[in-house]
Amino acid sequence: MTTESLFAAVDSARAAWEGLIDHLLRGSLDFERPRPVFGSVSLSAFRRRVDLVLELLYSIKPQQDQDASALVLPSREAEIQPQVEAIATHAEQAASQLRANWREGTSLRDGNDAFNIQLIDAAGSNYAALELGAQFKQLRIATNHLVALLGSVVPLCRSESISDLSKRAEELGNIARQADAFRQQAGQSASAVGELVQRVEQTERGARDLVAQMESATAGVRELQQKATTDASSVSTLVEQIKTIGSAATTLEAQVDTYRAKF
Repeated sequence: MTTESLFAAVDSARAAWEGLIDHLLRGSLDFERPRPVFGSVSLSAFRRRVDLVLELLYSIKPQQDQDASALVLPSREAEIQPQVEAIATHAEQAASQLRANWREGTSLRDGNDAFNIQLIDAAGSNYAALELGAQFKQLRIATNHLVALLGSVVPLCRSESISDLSKRAEELGNIARQADAFRQQAGQSASAVGELVQRVEQTERGARDLVAQMESATAGVRELQQKATTDASSVSTLVEQIKTIGSAATTLEAQVDTYRAKF
């Protein structure tokens, strides 16, 4: 991984910052009064801001090369690491001055809220004065820079849904290609459907023509059937007439023979 030096700096910053806070707490410095060097917020509020920044950095420390933070952090490391190192440097400078002048039972006083620290021994004597305002000013500047930087970095590193950006981009590309293929298939299918519709329409027209021809032929057959029925009736009548005439002729012939015999 390429972020090892960054998180080594984070370890140093945390150790120096906690060492400074420990001395301030042991000296009973007022943490609640607003201080101009912090933009009129208290040392307590500024402490929480520094702690938050360091905790956020630890929370996005990559555990493996495939982590999102392993992809994102290297792109901002050149901006983040100098600010982390500034916290370590200035916190250690302030803590070193306090350690160098510390006595058992020392208490701290800051009369002007600008970290012009007065060291008071157990007997109540003011035995040293330290000017720590410049260190705390640099601590504020570095911390504020980190807040701005981490505001854009942390969401990318910590989002589970973006744990593998390259894979998501590849999947999105595959989806786009599949959609394009579906569009092409749909276009081909639409063309085929259009041709099929034309063929069906042609078949329907042929079927309608055939039905019309069949209806015409059926009407002709019916007409012939009616005519044949009429002709058959006429023939039957004629046959009966012929039979009647034949019968009459036979009777007449018999009468003629009878008369002939008499004469």
